[in-house]
This record gives sequence, C-alpha cells and structure tokens, in this order.
Amino acid sequence: LTDLLHTKPENAVVHLIQALEERSEWDPTEYEIEFERCRQLPVTYTLSPVCGDSDPLDWVANQFFDRPAVVRVGQLAQELVNGLEEGAHSFAQLEGEAEKAFPELAYLRSKQALLARANASIAVFACLIGGQPPSVEAFMGLTAMESSDVDAALQLLIQMKALWKEKKFQLPPEQADATLVALIVQLLLDAFPEGLPQPQGIPLQDGIDTLSSALAQETVTTLADTVLSSHLLRGLPSFRRLPQNLMDLVLRLWRYALPMQRFTNGEGLVYHVELLAPVAKLPGGRAAVLAYSCCRLLTTPGALVGSVESYSAAIQFIYADLVDKPPATIYNS
Repeated sequence: LTDLLHTKPENAVVHLIQALEERSEWDPTEYEIEFERCRQLPVTYTLSPVCGDSDPLDWVANQFFDRPAVVRVGQLAQELVNGLEEGAHSFAQLEGEAEKAFPELAYLRSKQALLARANASIAVFACLIGGQPPSVEAFMGLTAMESSDVDAALQLLIQMKALWKEKKFQLPPEQADATLVALIVQLLLDAFPEGLPQPQGIPLQDGIDTLSSALAQETVTTLADTVLSSHLLRGLPSFRRLPQNLMDLVLRLWRYALPMQRFTNGEGLVYHVELLAPVAKLPGGRAAVLAYSCCRLLTTPGALVGSVESYSAAIQFIYADLVDKPPATIYNS
C-alpha cells in the first residue's frame, strides 16, 4: 500500500493483486487449488462459554454471528432442557449452565435483580417439567421476595406441578427450549423498556415488532434464514436459532399468555381465553403457556395478590376446563 501511494499506478487494484501474488511466492494455479481445498473444510473454532469481562453487546454479537456458533448454542440449550426434565441439575448448577445455553443473560449482568429472576424462572420451569422444587432459602435468595411471598409461590408451584402431572401435560424438548427463550427475552424487554441497542442499530423491541408483523402477515416464507442472513436481532442468538414454528410460538407467548394476576377477579378473562385457544392448539402449546405464565407469576415480586387457593382454582379452571370451549361457554362459566 505504501508503494501504491508513491507510484500511483493507473489501475491500483490490479497492481496490488500482482504485487501480492509476487510477494506470496505462490503459484496462482496451485493457490487456487489449495484455497478450494481449504474452503471445503469444516469451520472449527473455540467459543468462550461465558461473557467474562467483555462488553455483553459486543461479546454476544461477535461470538454468535454465524450458523455454526448459533447451532452450538442450541445444542447446549437442548442439553440443559434434557437435564431439567431428568432432574439432573441442582438448583445451584442452573445459573452456570443457563449462562452458557442462553448468552443473552449476559445483558442482565448489570441488573442483578432481573438476572436473579431469570435463574428463578428456570428453576420454576425445571420443577414443572420434572425437577424438584427449590428450597425456600434458595428461592428467596434469587427472587428478593419476602418470606411470606416465597412460601405462597412455592406452595402454588407444588400445586401447579401436581396439575401438570394430573392432566399429563407434555412439553417436547423443542417447545421447552422455546419457552425458556420466551422467558429470558421477555426479561430483557422488562430490563430495557426503550429497547436493547443492537450492533446494527436496530433496537430490540423494533426487531421483535418487525418479526411479529412478518409472521402476522405471512410475508416471510423462510423466517429463520431471513433473520440469520439479514442480522436482524443479531444480539439474540437464542431466538435467531429457532425454526420458524418455534419463533411463532415465542411471539404468541409474548402476545397472548394470560396475565395470571388477573385470574382472581375475572377482568378480561373471556377475551384472554379466546386469545389463548389458538396457542393451546399448537404442539405443546397449552403446556408452554402454563409454564410461561407460572414462571412469570411466581418469580415477580408482588405479583401474588390473592390466596394460593384462588390462583390454583383459577388456573385449573382455565387450563384444564375452558381452553377448548367456545366463548359463550367461557362467559357463562
């Protein structure tokens, strides 16, 4: 480049190519053969499992910019979900494993209360699908709830786990993974109501609204590939790696999951159940909405405003009895 500045040839690009070929001491034909051979090799590299001292925005965007890296995150998430179903992870182990499987948790590093809620949500989720309830001390340490609220939350969790078993709810691993993604990204929306700044300048909420619009209008035929190729939501690798049907489930959970704290007074109940019905018909949809709603309710300080019995009865009423019935029946009930 320095030579170019001094000689100023007419065609600088051609001159530069020729100079590089000469200085490389490669035969161009041999180089092309070697280049093609190398291009066919699988991409192998080592990813840092956690953010460490890096800026989370830069770390997530630069670590998970291509498909192999995003696929690897998906594998870690599936391993975590399988472990949760088998009760293989202790409550203390969840935090470290979750950070590896869902890199977006690094964004909450400066918001410890919400990071704790994320880990508490995963603990509640683990209990519902197969694990054991956390202890009062462990749950209180994560959620920053008062002891009376923690007692009520754990009591309701045990009743929801019993309902889950009684009704034989099934949440396939892929849908379980998508439900966790919905919970974690929702906490990001709670943490950054004005939008998490993305490396490409698209705020988090703007990106999600764009995807919601595309799904609603069915204008995107291969949504997953479009998200990856356009770097839309580049800072959300957990969401980007989902196939289109699971992206759809996540967006529906955000839109239509019933606000459980309103169950006990019935305001808007018919409307919400009508919205819930299409979600419940998706594979694993009913179990996903129940898990998502329970995790949000049981880990939000001050959300439990009624008695455990009233919540338990309302949840049983909605999920077990009403969701498949027409609106008139719901209203009369």
